[in-house]
Amino acid sequence: MKQTEREHESVEKAVTGAGQAGPDKREEGGAARPQSWRQYIEQAEAAEKQAEANAALEKSQRPASYRPLHVYASEDEALMAYNEGVIGPHCPILVRRTREVDGVTHTRIVRITPGRIIFNQNIPQDLGFVDRSDPVHICDYEIAETCG
Repeated sequence: MKQTEREHESVEKAVTGAGQAGPDKREEGGAARPQSWRQYIEQAEAAEKQAEANAALEKSQRPASYRPLHVYASEDEALMAYNEGVIGPHCPILVRRTREVDGVTHTRIVRITPGRIIFNQNIPQDLGFVDRSDPVHICDYEIAETCG
């Protein structure tokens, strides 16, 4: 039996939910019947994702992470990656940021997106939206939070 045939069988088993449905939802063949096409499609998509994850684990690979996080040494490096198309404007990244406050240089790693870096380039970073007296937030961008 080919690998694709095995995958289709595992998807069909997961979609039909053999042995998981109550007696009122069973057809003559014993398989569970979905209530609507939307549920059927959702079940099929979930079964395909599970089959892909199982196939990846069988190949001794790590399952895919849905939110990759890139780390950059500076704002310039992050913007260069954005300009080259490596990351998108809404991709969460970590950037090392260095600020000088009262003659003392502070360096922190800040979580931000390339779009917020571009937005903050033209905004003065001493408007007062960030409490710079708190050492945890001393290197934060002036506009870094989402609203809503």
